[in-house]
Amino acid sequence: MKDDRVYLLHIRDFEIVGEAAKNLSQVHKDAHPGIPWKRIAPRCATAVSAVLGREGSLRNALLTEHWHN
Repeated sequence: MKDDRVYLLHIRDFEIVGEAAKNLSQVHKDAHPGIPWKRIAPRCATAVSAVLGREGSLRNALLTEHWHN
């Protein structure tokens, strides 16, 4: 079960990176023009959706275990 939790933490990392990329100031984005800011959030969301679509039951089981223990 520990490996499953680590796996879910990595999925959460993608969620956080996607949200952070959407919420950066334009000043910050302009200061780093080599980073494809507009593509980061959608790609993170696509990756998370793809994984959770296949393995959503794993996430639900782990969250249920976490809150009930």
